[in-house]
Amino acid sequence: MRRILVISLLTVAFVGFVKGQESTSIEVIKKEILHVEEVQDEAILKGDAEVLDRIYADDFAYTNQYGELLPRAQVLAGFRSAKARFSSAMKHDDIRIRVYGNTVVLTGRSIGTFHYNGKVSEGPRRFTNIYVKLDGRWQLVSHQSTDVAK
Repeated sequence: MRRILVISLLTVAFVGFVKGQESTSIEVIKKEILHVEEVQDEAILKGDAEVLDRIYADDFAYTNQYGELLPRAQVLAGFRSAKARFSSAMKHDDIRIRVYGNTVVLTGRSIGTFHYNGKVSEGPRRFTNIYVKLDGRWQLVSHQSTDVAK
């Protein structure tokens, strides 16, 4: 009887420890993703395609607020040529991050003036970013943005 009680207590303690480790690692992942988001935002504002080149996965796809699906090469070319640029700082809120192993889904709301091929979008807009941990680092595989009513 005593042995069963000890085993039960150890099992409960172990499960609690594992749950604590999971929540800690999820918080670490969320911080890592928020850091990548900050670096990306800064690179977008500067039009720094080289930094974006490191953040965007090889098969990155961007669905912009005009409904166009743009592959990675086209997105990077837009920043290099300044055909895609922000003319004001982006402000994000309502950020939500969900972690699914080596995949992270980040959603939020953004305001900022974005220029693309002669079109201007001031926001607000809703966006979804999907990150996957590839080659030991978080890479953005998909970004989708939708203008919403002011």
